[in-house]
Amino acid sequence: MVRREDGFTLAETVVVLAVAAILMGVIGTGANYWIEEQRNMSLETLNEQANQALVTYYAIYGYFPFNKLTADDGSSPIIDLDNGSPQELSEEESRRLMEELSKVTSQRVVQDYDPAGYKLEVTYSNAYVAGMEFERR
Repeated sequence: MVRREDGFTLAETVVVLAVAAILMGVIGTGANYWIEEQRNMSLETLNEQANQALVTYYAIYGYFPFNKLTADDGSSPIIDLDNGSPQELSEEESRRLMEELSKVTSQRVVQDYDPAGYKLEVTYSNAYVAGMEFERR
């Protein structure tokens, strides 16, 4: 009796599929970690560039852009520097602030900022010290 060996046996196929599934699981976990690290690095870059733009803006104009940007009715600044507590900006306020900061920097991170993807908190201790911190929504 002659046996033909044209294909794989069921056992060989199952072993190959099991090995492929294990490799995909390992690669998928590594890819998720890498993607998360990239997001964190882009957030750090955004923080650094925006704060540098804030310092540059103050150096050029002598005041922070918060003093210039007003509420929707145009009556008062969006941030009261005399209050002295952290304040989270709305998407509209964040967008206007980043547009103002993009005038003093050529950094794409600041210019491509998407307020829907981040929340922006502005902190300060007085009119001379200010900082911004972004968190992903």
